[in-house]
Amino acid sequence: MVLHAGELSGGAGGFFSRLFLKSGRAFTIEFREPSGQLALTMRRPFTFLFSRATISDETGTLVGTIRQRWAWFARAFDVEDDSGRVLASLHGPFFRPWTFRVMLGARQIGAIKKMWSGIGKEMFSTADNFEIELAAGTSPQLRPLCLAATLLIDFVYFERSG
Repeated sequence: MVLHAGELSGGAGGFFSRLFLKSGRAFTIEFREPSGQLALTMRRPFTFLFSRATISDETGTLVGTIRQRWAWFARAFDVEDDSGRVLASLHGPFFRPWTFRVMLGARQIGAIKKMWSGIGKEMFSTADNFEIELAAGTSPQLRPLCLAATLLIDFVYFERSG
């Protein structure tokens, strides 16, 4: 294990927001090393239409932002650095709902894929497995942002809303 990701629970308020706001709710996820040391924090505010999440390092310094954006017959996100400059875009084609291509301009440098977990796990569990592939030489700044984007994608598109 390299990192553990866990949502910070908000007590009764968190319970009711999960119950009534479902996937529109705000949340904070901490990524911790096996030793317990904080590595990253991902914060998503309440959203009505397009999701946005900010990612900070262990000192609280902004690393970047993931922004969902409008696209015809696709699912799209921009991965931005701490100054708002787009580092990469994530594109989920309409007919391949479990795959998001990581694009640097017009060039694909990786993919985020939801993996099939088997009939039993898919039917009776809310757990999902994802695979992140990034080309050798991908910017070290982009790697943690793609990891955070994977959790945001899971939350927005694969979290059960019922």
